[in-house]
Amino acid sequence: MYDGSGIHSFDQIRDAWQSTSHQVRQTFSVVRPDEFTQDRGDRWTYAQNLDHLTKSTQAVAGGLKMPKFILRLVIGRGPGTSRSFSELQSEYHQKLADGAEARGRFVPQNTASQEDALAGWDRCCRQFERGLGRWSESLVDGYVLPHPALGPLTVREMLFFTVFHTHHHLEQMQRP
Repeated sequence: MYDGSGIHSFDQIRDAWQSTSHQVRQTFSVVRPDEFTQDRGDRWTYAQNLDHLTKSTQAVAGGLKMPKFILRLVIGRGPGTSRSFSELQSEYHQKLADGAEARGRFVPQNTASQEDALAGWDRCCRQFERGLGRWSESLVDGYVLPHPALGPLTVREMLFFTVFHTHHHLEQMQRP
C-alpha cells in the first residue's frame, strides 16, 4: 500500500501528485493495446481503471477551479483543520471493506482506445494542475469538496485522497 504518511504540506501534495500522475502515464502507456482492454476476471481492465481515474480526477479538478465563494455558499465552510494522509487513507480502506464501490458517473466504461484514453488522462492532469494553481497552504483547510463515499472533505483531504486513490488503482493493476 502506498505510504504517503510524510505528505502534509500543500507543496508536498503538489509534488506527490506530479509524481503520481507521471506514474499513471508510464504504467498505462507501456501496456500492449490488446492487453489494455483484456478481461481480467473479476477486476477492472486497464482501460476501465484509467477511465475511472480520469473521471474521478476530473471531478476534483472541477472542484478546484470553482470560485471559492461558490464552494462556501453551496457546500459550506471547512473546519480549518484536516485529517492526516494516513487517517484519511485508513478511513477509505475501511469504506472499501464495508462495500463502498464506484457509482454513477464514476463507473468506468471500456470505450476509448488506449491512445484516446491516455490523451484524456493528459488533459485531465493539465486541468487538475491548473486547479491546484488556484490554491495555497493557507486555503486548503478552510474549504470542503463533496466525496461520494467519504462525505465532505477539506480540499487538503481531497488532494490526499486523489493521490492515494490513484496509487490504489496502480497497485490493483500490478496484482496478477
